[in-house]
Amino acid sequence: MKVISEAFGRRLKGTDVTRIQWIAMYYINKYKEMKQVQLATMMNLKPSTVTRLPDRMENNGLSERYINPESKREIIIKLTEKGNKTIEKLLPYGDKFNDDLVRDISPEELEIFQKVMDKMLDNIIGATPIK
Repeated sequence: MKVISEAFGRRLKGTDVTRIQWIAMYYINKYKEMKQVQLATMMNLKPSTVTRLPDRMENNGLSERYINPESKREIIIKLTEKGNKTIEKLLPYGDKFNDDLVRDISPEELEIFQKVMDKMLDNIIGATPIK
């Protein structure tokens, strides 16, 4: 999967947005705003890892953060106008990459692949640690 991630990162060269930023912007755009901890969960990252990401995005004018008025310990992230325009411009990069990735693979093959991946993840997530 690392090869796939790196290939998408190469597609974003020259856009001033990294692959990780693109993924974060994708989820924030999808939900309009989200808690920082939710973003970490969606991206399958540790919350501490996501702490620096909004800093960089904010410095680039792509997002902004505010304290959740309902829970003072939660940070909410949303895209700025520049961030919304940027992700709208870059969403086709993800669509094109996905199209290229699954070209010549039938829906049935993709379904089998997904089932196998799900089983593999179940196997390792539920696995008993070696003592």
